[in-house]
Amino acid sequence: MENSRIKKELGDDFNDKITPELRKAVSDFTKAFSQFESNNEAIFKKTLKTVKHILKQKSLILPRDWKEVFWEWYLDKEHTEEERLELDFKTIPELIKDPKIILKWAKEYSEKIDKELFTTPEKVEALKNLPHALCILDDLGILDLIEEKFTNKNYSGRARETDKAKLIATILNIDEVENIRSSLRKKEYLSKTAKKNTKKILNNLGLTSSFDDD
Repeated sequence: MENSRIKKELGDDFNDKITPELRKAVSDFTKAFSQFESNNEAIFKKTLKTVKHILKQKSLILPRDWKEVFWEWYLDKEHTEEERLELDFKTIPELIKDPKIILKWAKEYSEKIDKELFTTPEKVEALKNLPHALCILDDLGILDLIEEKFTNKNYSGRARETDKAKLIATILNIDEVENIRSSLRKKEYLSKTAKKNTKKILNNLGLTSSFDDD
């Protein structure tokens, strides 16, 4: 599957561009990663079995696509941006062997789902306007100022990205810190529509937008 994708991206002259050594390296990596995924699945199922009764007792749930969701949750919740760079694939099997980590994840994931189910119309509207608000803060240079405040010379905490999102949530008067952190990481607020609306608002206020014309 991986080899077919690479071949498609390179075009018809695939054989000319890929040496036998590189072809073998790609094939070996694909097989190794597939085995790694299979082993993790087995480890996770074994750990899940040991905590199944607790999950049922406390009405906790876990997502079906646990691999991607778990890794993102662990990186965001437990480590600073610098510490993430030091993690490797060897870390994952050790994490999913630990019932305490799995239960903590299940608790926070279940609470997040419950919160989404009981979101009020006001919160829905706030989340709807979040990309727009972040885009204005970005255009005004406020996000850059906040970023500067959280550089190593100014910040002494342990959860840089979370604290940054909390500060912005306070400024915008909303509760959804996780949504802010995710949006900042993925730059989702810099859409063409958001930039266009931001420029219009600033122009109406006599201000010039820093965004280029599309």
